[in-house]
Order: sequence, then C-alpha cells, then structure tokens
Amino acid sequence: MTLYYLEDISGDFEFTQIQSVYSYGYGRNLYEKGSKTVKCLSHISHFKVSILLNIEYKEVDLVKVEYILQFPGHRIELLDLFEFYAFSFNLPRYEYLKFNCCIRKCRGDKVMVSVKNPYDLRLNGKKENFEYETNCYDNINQLLSFIFDPSTVRNQKELSVESCLDSALSHLEKTFASKLSLYDILSDCKGDTVFISSDKKRIPSYKCVIQKHSKVLASILAYVTNNSSEIIIDDYDAETITAALDFCHGKVISFKEKEHKMSDILKFAHDFGFIELMVDLHFFMRKSNNNLCFTGNMLQLFQRKC
Repeated sequence: MTLYYLEDISGDFEFTQIQSVYSYGYGRNLYEKGSKTVKCLSHISHFKVSILLNIEYKEVDLVKVEYILQFPGHRIELLDLFEFYAFSFNLPRYEYLKFNCCIRKCRGDKVMVSVKNPYDLRLNGKKENFEYETNCYDNINQLLSFIFDPSTVRNQKELSVESCLDSALSHLEKTFASKLSLYDILSDCKGDTVFISSDKKRIPSYKCVIQKHSKVLASILAYVTNNSSEIIIDDYDAETITAALDFCHGKVISFKEKEHKMSDILKFAHDFGFIELMVDLHFFMRKSNNNLCFTGNMLQLFQRKC
C-alpha cells in the first residue's frame, strides 16, 4: 500500500475525488480531503482526478467589427532593406480606437506587416499584436476582425480623460488668483504679438502669455527673433480669438454670454493646444448640460453629449 501526499497546490480549485483507473472502469474514491492524501496499491499508475473550479462569470456586450487594411504594392516595392512605412487607422463606428501600423522591409523581397493592439482586444482571434509576412510587390488587402465590449474600452478611455482633467483643474485652482491680477497688469502694456483673424481684425496679445498657455504656439514663437510678430488665423473670427485670449490674459469672462461661440472657442483651443481653456469649458458644459456636439479629434478629449 502506497500513501501519496498532495502538496504545493496553487489555483482557485479543490480536489473532489481521485479514482484508480482499470481496464474495466474506475475504482472507488481514494482521496482523503482532510489530510490531502491518496492511499492506494503500489502497482496502480493511472488515476482519474476530479476537481471543483471556482469560476466567476461576467456579463459582456461583445461586438465584432471588421476592417480591411490596405496598402499599395507599388509603394511597398520602393522600400530598401530595414526601411519601413508607419501609419494608423481608426476603427469604423468606434473612432476613438486608434491602431498604429507598420510595414517593414525585413529581408529579400519580404515585408513584415504589424498592427499594434494597445486596447487588448481580440484582434483576429488573439489578444496580442497582429503580424504577418508577405511579398514586397503584393498589394496589402488584409481583413482584420476586432471583438470587444465597447463599454469596457470606453470606460477606460473616459477614466483616462477624467484623470487628465482633474489634474489640470487642480493646476487651475492653484493659479487662478494670479491669473485674475494678470489682466490688470497687462492692460497698461503694449502687446508684442498680434493675431489676425479670418475677418481681418487685429487682436493684440503677449508672447510670454501665449507661450505659457499654448504648447503649439510656443513651439512656433520659439523661432521668432523679432520684437513683435503676427499670427494669421484663417479659420477663426475675431470674437472667437478674443474670447480665448481674454481667458489667457486673466480677464473674467462669462461662458454663458459666449455660448453661441462655444463650439468655435473649443475647436480653437483644441487646434492650438490651450489645455486650461479646454478644461474650464468642459466643466462649464457639464454643469450647464450643454448639448453641443463635436466631431473628429474633439472626441478624444470630450465626452459626446448629443
């Protein structure tokens, strides 16, 4: 008679019975749950093991979205060894999901096509990046299938946005008092930067203020050596630009009075990276239940209300 001890058991399960296996069937239960031992004849070498798993089911609402990845072969042929093309696409109907792609010339007449999977979706059946090798002279027409629960992915996205907004709002609270006094100081100074609007009006501002509020314009103005400069804004009128700059200058403005221009002000702030202005407008919309709608890249930062 042989006594076996079951040790170092890991996992969320438990043994219910262990039976010896014979040519004619199974024997009685040999497992003693209390001592975690198996007592059997020494010549028995085959056992049937029954376990009880602790499984927790979760409710999902899965969708399947297909996308055809296309790229012309005549461009792929132009690649030299170890060169690559990089591009991206947004998933149809779920444009907030962006996927980066790469076509690399890896050897001879072969290229490697890669699609990154940052959201851990089921991409062609697997929760991993998608890759395959093909000839460098063939057109790429690869069918990609994405299976996922939109509510789960969206919740992750919104959580990230809310975290960013909360952080920015915290910064606003720390600097709000100093911004209020800034308008009084600048009102007696001559502006060194002029915005020219789509309706050909000139709106004065200050390089030092713009650089603090807009990373986009800061990178442009960094290369300007003149004492004064002009920034031509063809897509926005004077009222839109003035409202945005008044905010940056520390002037107390009423978003309610500017509600008819809210969409344009937000788009202007988005295009030129006025993050603090975007955050304040976002919280104004949430408090006033504003029903403005946005398209394109605006959806990456603001929850769609319509």
